[in-house]
Amino acid sequence: LNCGLSKGSIFIEGTEKSGSKWQIKFAIEQKKLMFGLIPKDKNRKNSFVPLHIINKLNGYPISTADEVIIKYKKNKNKMSIEKVKKTNNTSILSYFD
Repeated sequence: LNCGLSKGSIFIEGTEKSGSKWQIKFAIEQKKLMFGLIPKDKNRKNSFVPLHIINKLNGYPISTADEVIIKYKKNKNKMSIEKVKKTNNTSILSYFD
């Protein structure tokens, strides 16, 4: 669950008062991807954190490890396209004397 060197955080379970709130805070500050495991029993107290990630913080709902990989790759491609758009605001002619 540590956020520092990771590309994102996966939230499995946690109550409203669990220490996961710090992990959420760090993930938001560091603009990391957030994934919430879809709970089988949404009424359990420990389902609060993943449901909060999914419903309130626009995290990705997941039920398998493959979904994490697929969503990470899609997001990575999206970020690459946005980076190109930002750098391509300069005319190509500016690179020539």
